[in-house]
Amino acid sequence: MKLIQLTILLLIPAVSSAAGRTGLERIELLHADTLRSRGASRQLIGHVKVRRGATLITADRALYNTRSGEVTLTGNVKLNEPERKVTAERMVYNEFSGNFEASRNVDMYYGDSLRIRSRLARYDETAGTIDLFGNLIIDNLSDGARITGNHGRWNQLEDNGVIDQSPVYRLPDEKGDPPDTLVIVSRYLQFDRAAGSALFTGSVKLTQSEIRAESDSLHHLPDSSLTVLSGNPVIWRGEDELTGRVIRLYYEERSLKRVVAEGDASVLSGTVPDDPRRNHLTGDRLTMTTIDDSTRVILVEGDAQGEYHVWDERDVYQGVNLSAADAIELTIVSERVTSIVLEGRSNGVFYPPGQIPEGVDAGRLNVPVAGARRTS
Repeated sequence: MKLIQLTILLLIPAVSSAAGRTGLERIELLHADTLRSRGASRQLIGHVKVRRGATLITADRALYNTRSGEVTLTGNVKLNEPERKVTAERMVYNEFSGNFEASRNVDMYYGDSLRIRSRLARYDETAGTIDLFGNLIIDNLSDGARITGNHGRWNQLEDNGVIDQSPVYRLPDEKGDPPDTLVIVSRYLQFDRAAGSALFTGSVKLTQSEIRAESDSLHHLPDSSLTVLSGNPVIWRGEDELTGRVIRLYYEERSLKRVVAEGDASVLSGTVPDDPRRNHLTGDRLTMTTIDDSTRVILVEGDAQGEYHVWDERDVYQGVNLSAADAIELTIVSERVTSIVLEGRSNGVFYPPGQIPEGVDAGRLNVPVAGARRTS
């Protein structure tokens, strides 16, 4: 049968004896240039348009089985619903369940804020989930974040998902020139778009500009500008190395402004270029605040101990200062300690060059108690 500019309507009975179901929505064939029928099979060619409830599907060709309720659509397939749009080169859609499998260049939009692409997608209408296979890309269009991987699942009812094969998260700082991009990789990723959070587990690695970090798990909260690392966390920033039981990264407009380490907190920081000596601070809590590109302040609180090296204006080494106090604060400019503040109960000792005991460190302080003092 050849149809030229003719819209046809096939009404499938609401009771299907083959499926043994009742009260199902019917598939309506709204248009096809050519229709060929043979038994329960309908072959549709050219400008195919079918509808089931609020779901409208168009394609170049389709094969519809009225008994199984399956419609196999090929060529420029487009599925349109009020909250979702899907395009693919091939789709198998079931009218009884509303489930579908889309393949070849699958591209899905949820409103104007979420885009999901993959090689193959399987949708379960009852569960509201989509299993995603191969070349997976999820774009959060509201903030520019992108998640990639090889396999995952998206729950459109709960607005969350998981990536369990090679997840990579990227969040660009569009104000940078060129833009600095926050990159997080792990073995497993759970993300909740409704709550604005992402949980990474298993060999987590974070990079951004001069920052590198590793941990067993990482909780990223871009909406609140906070990232929390736990499970043997370590952060490297330039010449600094920070550790603790838990480390929190605080951002302002996607730029890292403050690092807080809690529980057995420690920092090793550089001194002058090409010198192997490192300043070393430990305590219960450590806060590193960035003032500008060359200046940072390090504050250690709670049983604070420090080993820091002193240089004069001519880059001549003056010696090492070992201190213990309730709190120690260092100001570092261009890798040089320019200010030292000891607060609360404190003690300390200074060793000039040639008199520094072998192996001395802040963990073996045994010096007389003195009042709080400042050195610079």
